[in-house]
Amino acid sequence: MRVFFIGTVEFSLRALEKLITLNNVEVVGVAIKTDTAGNADFADLLPICKDHNIPVKVVNDINHPNNVSFIRATRPDVIYYLGWSNLIKKELLSVTRLGVV
Repeated sequence: MRVFFIGTVEFSLRALEKLITLNNVEVVGVAIKTDTAGNADFADLLPICKDHNIPVKVVNDINHPNNVSFIRATRPDVIYYLGWSNLIKKELLSVTRLGVV
């Protein structure tokens, strides 16, 4: 299963670490934030992405057309959206074959 991952907190990091270990999962991309003053439990996902050669994009607005295009280009079956404080709009919700968790 092709997974695109969106996250920015400690729980996100733990979930991404687990997904990477699963045999039937290919993490095809990750979206992160670098400035999350509102999150006391901020976690930087960039190092784990670099360690596993996962394409990563730093974003502010996950719904921006450029970010939606980046995610769409990875052809994900599902998006995991964990530890992010913005709502996903309809265009991004429709990118995957299976949906968004």
